Amino acid sequence: FKEQLAAKYPGLKLVADKVSDGTANGGLNITTDLMTAFPNLRGIFASNLIQAQGAIQAIAESKAQDKVKLVGFDSDDKLVNALIKAKGKDQITVSAT
Repeated sequence: FKEQLAAKYPGLKLVADKVSDGTANGGLNITTDLMTAFPNLRGIFASNLIQAQGAIQAIAESKAQDKVKLVGFDSDDKLVNALIKAKGKDQITVSAT
């Protein structure tokens, strides 16, 4: 993943690579910490559904929906609804591929 980012997007700066405890609360805490440590943060990749749920909660609570983009791997109705609430229906893409 990191090698592909560097090769395809050389202008992108990866500021952190964190491992969570597998809970939504863990994703929430890591995302909150990252947004505090890196106020110019523009995007987050969450490697699974539960981490993405925590990340979108942190983004919404920080009112950073227009600033921080979230890419998550996998989804369910809860995550899709949270994204719609945080970003607006026209601002999300869900792919089944």
